Amino acid sequence: YGRERGERGLPRLLPGLNFIAGLNGESETTYISNLNLLRSIREEGLWLRRINIRQVEGTGFQEINEKKFQHFKKLVRDEIDRPLLEEMIPTGEILRGIWWETHDDRIRRPEQVSQGKYRDPMIRGSSGITFGRQIGAYPILAAIPYKVPLESGSDIMVTGHGSRSISGVELGIDVNKATKQQFEAIPGIGSKSAWKLVSTRAKLANKGHEVPFDTVHDAFNKSDLNFPNLAEKVLVANTDL
Repeated sequence: YGRERGERGLPRLLPGLNFIAGLNGESETTYISNLNLLRSIREEGLWLRRINIRQVEGTGFQEINEKKFQHFKKLVRDEIDRPLLEEMIPTGEILRGIWWETHDDRIRRPEQVSQGKYRDPMIRGSSGITFGRQIGAYPILAAIPYKVPLESGSDIMVTGHGSRSISGVELGIDVNKATKQQFEAIPGIGSKSAWKLVSTRAKLANKGHEVPFDTVHDAFNKSDLNFPNLAEKVLVANTDL
């Protein structure tokens, strides 16, 4: 139930689980039982959006075995969380309505709120990382490897997975204006290919071509590059410059 995708790209219903470490009576068997539960859920092909692993603290609770706790947490992140994300939100999936919150790390600093330069449209595509989420309960953290104006929204294509987050690239990037960082964010376009696209475009512009690339495929043909399949979902060619 709930696997069908909603308008913004996520499955309509995704449950979560909470594991609390440090409760009285906890032992090594507790961690084994918890892990076996998660493995059985995976074997059934069921999905979980969020697995919270917390430590209880305070008077009256037993001391947590830090080594066993961290080992359990790492197994869950590596063996359960990341594979689930890859299944639920595969590479190439479209997520809509990502709201951009912070630059370069997940913590929103005071200057990002008070200084308008972080919302300047001119920074789009420059070096850095931008973090954002869809508005909702327990949204997926998304990161793109270039700067986007904060307090703005984008639709993205998923390009990679962490244990609890995804990476992506914006839709509708103009092949006639894209920066190296934007090209490089697209799967199948590495650093060298990104530079080739940018340099070919610059050479054509210097030769008097007002619109260097007529189509997305034209950009790769003129740059003597193979066309990556996922680029078609992301790039557009705006010939009205």
